[in-house]
Amino acid sequence: MDTQVSSLQQQCRRLLQTGCFAQAREAYARLIELSPDDASAHLELGLVLLKLGQYDRMTGPLTRAMQINPRLAPAARLLGTAYARLGRLPEAIMAFRKAVDIQPENSDTRFQLATALHQSGQHREAAELFERVVAKHPDYPDAYTGLGLARARLGEYSAAIDAYRQAIEQQPDSARAWNNLGNALRMQNDLTGAIDAYRKALQIQPDHATAGSNLLLALNYLPGLTQESLYEEARQFEQRHLQNIDTTDIAFQNPRTTDRKLRVGYLSPDFRAHSVAHFTRKLFAAHHRDAVEVFCYSNVLQEDPVTEEFRAGADHWIRVRRLSDEKLADRIRQDRIDILVDLAGHTADNRLLTFARRAAPVQVNWLGYPNTTGLGAMDYRITDAVADPPGETDRLHSETLLRLPTGFLCYQPGEPWPDVAAPPSARNGYISFGSFNALPKMTPAVIELWARLLQTVPDSRLVLKSAALADDTTRRRYLDAFSEHGISAQRLELLGLVPGRLAHLELYSKVDIALDTFPYNGTTTTCEALWMGVPVIAL
Repeated sequence: MDTQVSSLQQQCRRLLQTGCFAQAREAYARLIELSPDDASAHLELGLVLLKLGQYDRMTGPLTRAMQINPRLAPAARLLGTAYARLGRLPEAIMAFRKAVDIQPENSDTRFQLATALHQSGQHREAAELFERVVAKHPDYPDAYTGLGLARARLGEYSAAIDAYRQAIEQQPDSARAWNNLGNALRMQNDLTGAIDAYRKALQIQPDHATAGSNLLLALNYLPGLTQESLYEEARQFEQRHLQNIDTTDIAFQNPRTTDRKLRVGYLSPDFRAHSVAHFTRKLFAAHHRDAVEVFCYSNVLQEDPVTEEFRAGADHWIRVRRLSDEKLADRIRQDRIDILVDLAGHTADNRLLTFARRAAPVQVNWLGYPNTTGLGAMDYRITDAVADPPGETDRLHSETLLRLPTGFLCYQPGEPWPDVAAPPSARNGYISFGSFNALPKMTPAVIELWARLLQTVPDSRLVLKSAALADDTTRRRYLDAFSEHGISAQRLELLGLVPGRLAHLELYSKVDIALDTFPYNGTTTTCEALWMGVPVIAL
């Protein structure tokens, strides 16, 4: 028996080392039958399954390896990897913590733990762990990238930019690092720097679709850029990223009969606490269920209670974040979706490359992005005559525009919400203007105009709230920008994020009149202000 086991061990490792993973899987299964308490065999089978992409099958042998040898750090680390690939982040974090406890000097394991913590929303601890990794290994560009991502989620954009620049210094040809740098610069309203970073990412990796989408999003903020130029950039996105996608042989199996329910699919990364949710959370329940069957394709990374609201309103809920664009398109075709609705456009975590593969006979864009996708495969875009006046913007869309008669937005905040407060001027004795829009919308032209408004209205104040204003460097830059136009810091109140939706809405009690931004107008913030009884003016 010992000779047979030894021979089989050698065969297994030879198959593993030579990349014959399917054969190795079967050989390890035989080895474990002969030697069920061999922790190394269970560990190595887990590695083989990782190479085969069979993450759901990894947990069994790796858990068994840990039962046999609780101090087997590689098994704990690989188990964490399996759970992370499956999106089971709490279990991944637990396994990585175990591996770190066994081998605290292993920076790679600490990096994996930090990454899982970041993905689960525990950004502060993640940042601290990434800091420990780069302190020990200053030549670890991926750890600098992770540090940048965690700092950015904490609103610490200056620190994020420093981390990304460290990563770029070590890997100047990393398109990912340049794209991340662009995101942080955009959030600080350095639009020129952001656009340059995105273009650098595309120069390095022309098919980096995320950088392509981010570039288009950033261009929407630029004052003076014509709609014609934006349209051309959007069409270039298709030329750059979709030139090798062939949809000519796609044949849909949807029955062409009228005596069945219409299958409507919604694809979004924002079925969660997100601005898009304020316009969609009641949508699915409002469908006529005798005529429509609702499929939700969720690309959400971190689910929350709002996600549960969406799931409850759908007939079918499919998590798709770990599916490739090609496999996702195949899945949607298998579900025989008649109409597929994109709720993201070129915003974060979009799946436009799935739409480019013609996943459904009819494909529609709505809500999340204020412009054309540029995709020839996107048939329609839902809008209205105010947002897109007839005869003015049709030619600047790859989609056919469907104008709803009473507006394309239907705002519905989650319950409960605060009571409408009395105008703060009644107690302050002066007018408080305000804007809670993202900083990229507050361009130099916007700041100049708002400064003129403050000069025109004696003793008036301006309340600004945005995630990036939690960053000291960003705050100072905005104070300096207003100071250049004669507005002192005493007339400005700069607020970062506050915890919770109710606390956010309550801050409108500080504002008498909300100000809209340009050229990228507010959407959610405008609706919030009106809901809270605050008038909005566009200058």
